[in-house]
Amino acid sequence: MKALILATAVAATFAMGGLAVTGAEAAPKYKAGFHGHSVVQKVRVTPRERAIMRHSKARLSRIEARAYRDGKVTTMERLRLNKAQHRHRSIVRRAVR
Repeated sequence: MKALILATAVAATFAMGGLAVTGAEAAPKYKAGFHGHSVVQKVRVTPRERAIMRHSKARLSRIEARAYRDGKVTTMERLRLNKAQHRHRSIVRRAVR
């Protein structure tokens, strides 16, 4: 009886594609720090650049608060807000290059 149970278990294991693979063996192997197509690098931002980005973000926040204050964003406020957002993105992009 034991032999029959053991034989059935072995047959079922091989019929299902062999032995189960553990998580460590099944996980893909990546180089450390490699994600997608580019190597992740730590960006060094100087204190001056950090201050410029902080000032730009504060200015953008003030413009947003002023634009949304009355609940209606006019065309001029939208243009001013878009320009400030573009300026802030440019500053950040330039700093992390």
